[in-house]
Amino acid sequence: MPSKLVSNSIISILNNVIQLFVSLGSGFLIARILGTEGKGEVYLLTQSSSIIQVIFLFGLGVSLLFFVKTNVISYNQAVSFSVIFNIIVITIFLVLIFVFPRLLSQMLGKEISRDNILITFITAQLNIFCGFIGYIEMYKEAGIKKWSFVSLTSNIIYVLFLFFLIYVNPFGVEGALLALLLSTLIKAAFLCIPTLRRFVFESLKLAVIGEIFVYGFGTFISNLFLTSVFRIDVFFLNKYVSLSEIGIYSVSVNVSELLLLVPNALGVVLFPHLSGLEKQELLNTMSKIGRLSFILGSVGCLGLLLISYPFILIIFGSKFISAFVPLLLLLPGLMAMTLNYSYSNFFTSTGQSYTPAKCFGAGLVVNLVCNFIFIPKFGIMAAAIVSSITYVIITLSFILIIRKKYKLDYVTYIFPSKEDFIYLFNKAKGFIRLNQR
Repeated sequence: MPSKLVSNSIISILNNVIQLFVSLGSGFLIARILGTEGKGEVYLLTQSSSIIQVIFLFGLGVSLLFFVKTNVISYNQAVSFSVIFNIIVITIFLVLIFVFPRLLSQMLGKEISRDNILITFITAQLNIFCGFIGYIEMYKEAGIKKWSFVSLTSNIIYVLFLFFLIYVNPFGVEGALLALLLSTLIKAAFLCIPTLRRFVFESLKLAVIGEIFVYGFGTFISNLFLTSVFRIDVFFLNKYVSLSEIGIYSVSVNVSELLLLVPNALGVVLFPHLSGLEKQELLNTMSKIGRLSFILGSVGCLGLLLISYPFILIIFGSKFISAFVPLLLLLPGLMAMTLNYSYSNFFTSTGQSYTPAKCFGAGLVVNLVCNFIFIPKFGIMAAAIVSSITYVIITLSFILIIRKKYKLDYVTYIFPSKEDFIYLFNKAKGFIRLNQR
């Protein structure tokens, strides 16, 4: 595996590990101070923000990175496009917030204050612009390190603001949302201001803009389906259960998704790397990342089985202990999903962005139908089981498509070999030695 990919993967994994502790710190504060209902409201709004970001980013960040990496457009043209597009998005947000405020409240289905909705939308807008600039900066190898550093810094700042705004000064749910907004604003400043200061505006031809949107649309559909698969259950739950139960379910999701920590980190560095490779090298890299993800996912799954009960009790408190069973129900599906970061990035980097969309779309259809049928009767247990089944279906879809299209043996891109275990062992040993110096 190329040394730059390994180096960037280690940096991204380390960043995610540190962010894990940051996430645990914020989860501890929100759960202990705001309780199950407050945790539920914060979770509902942050998931809404995630959906908003996917919709308005429209897959264009990935598209711009692809076109910069393949020398179709320049760095300055990519930044120029981002600035214009985000001005349009800000205008749309202002219309939604100030012209249709009741519509937004009705969509959330609970008594969420207008101020909290406004904070959520502003945070989403900042993250959208950060998404554009972050992807563009990844055209350089140093861009991944920069993104990791900025993300890490903003997350640490978030916990500090959170402590101040809900513990020192008890502003409740609004305080938690303000902490997220302020930390996102700082992230935007660190990431975007240096980029905006040095770029020179360059226009793009309409034909090229059309190509960017066409490529981005495939990624958008894929990301929308994937995000919906992960987040849509909260909106069903929002209709049929209390905010307290949503808060409990959020803990199940937060803890179980620790399993995706390493695969997600690999996914961050994989796309910009794959975009510049030849076909056979693409297949080899995708297969190796898939096999390594299987090993790491299996180890992570076993670890969560052993520690999740005391973990929930210690970090979140006894009020959230009923999150343990839904967490166990989510694990089989998330174990399957650890493979998909390698597969989906492979297809996207080769211009086949509609293939992941088909896989995630199939899962989303199953998810929507089953959630509609079972959540009204069985609540958060149904949400967990349906999610797990959906994740397995998505993974099987990827596996079958790769098998049919590239005639690869299943062992090649799923099941690890002895050499893969040795490879991971040596990397871990080398990392430990490096940190002992």
